[in-house]
Amino acid sequence: MKTFKDLMEGKPSKWSDVKDMNVKKNASSFLKALDKGQVLGYSSSQEEFYIFDDEKDFKAATQGNKGKAMNWLKVESKWLPVLELEKLG
Repeated sequence: MKTFKDLMEGKPSKWSDVKDMNVKKNASSFLKALDKGQVLGYSSSQEEFYIFDDEKDFKAATQGNKGKAMNWLKVESKWLPVLELEKLG
């Protein structure tokens, strides 16, 4: 069954498709906590963030039926609001 959010926004296929500003604001706080080499992932089906140790772990999580069901998106700082980027800098 599709939710109202799914009908209005659809399932995002990349981070730039996420429209919810609260999600993007939360992502900026997670990005500040990342160590070098870590990757921030966002599961649009579960609406949760997860910190992966490296790019290899992120790619492994996106594989298979379970990975596709989670609909993992790689959070990219270039798609955060400008005001949030100023706080990161």
